Amino acid sequence: MIWNCSFSQNFTNYTIADGLPSNHVYKLTQDHKGFIWFATDKGLVKYNGTTFKTFTTKDGLTTNDIWNIFPTKDDKLWFLSKTSSLGYIKNDSVYSFKSDIKNEIFNPIFTSHLANEVILTSPSKSHRLIENQWKTVLGNKFRSDNFSLYVKHSNIKNIELIYPLDSIKTHTKSNTTKGFVFKNKLSNIHKRGQITDSLFYWVDNKSYHFLNLNTQQLQSKTFKQQL
Repeated sequence: MIWNCSFSQNFTNYTIADGLPSNHVYKLTQDHKGFIWFATDKGLVKYNGTTFKTFTTKDGLTTNDIWNIFPTKDDKLWFLSKTSSLGYIKNDSVYSFKSDIKNEIFNPIFTSHLANEVILTSPSKSHRLIENQWKTVLGNKFRSDNFSLYVKHSNIKNIELIYPLDSIKTHTKSNTTKGFVFKNKLSNIHKRGQITDSLFYWVDNKSYHFLNLNTQQLQSKTFKQQL
């Protein structure tokens, strides 16, 4: 006799009728204490299972249009958007920091989250929070034939993405280089960034690629291969 048991999952939909400030939610995540957070176009929302608490510009945000959020184990909830000041919420207080360059606007669409640190990464540069200021770090300089990507690693200084997006080079702190060729040229990069102290990734509309920074080995897979 064969038994086949299956269980369905019940989903709960939350809207402005339940306490959200908007039905336009970019992202939701759960922090390490179990709170659910919603990034919306009308503020950042914390949900404790019963009530919603909304953080807006009145609480210290520089914009209510929050695109992305990252929880870290030190009880911070980092928030991202296109604005002049970014930071985190901790113990229901907003901490927001500006660039060391006057009037700079961040556009952190490729941001990396490493342990308790968030590295703001835009199409043109990367920033790290140093002494309560977002400071530009090495990398992301446009040239006619390449694009440098900042990485935080004990040995690798940066990654050079070679146009027409078909290969990369790693540059070490001891001034050595190593080249890699993608099986297929990158097309319409949707995501890229460093996800651990040793992994950097790219995702385009057909494939994804992982570079191990410790072993300097590149692995590529197409979405079709995974079906």
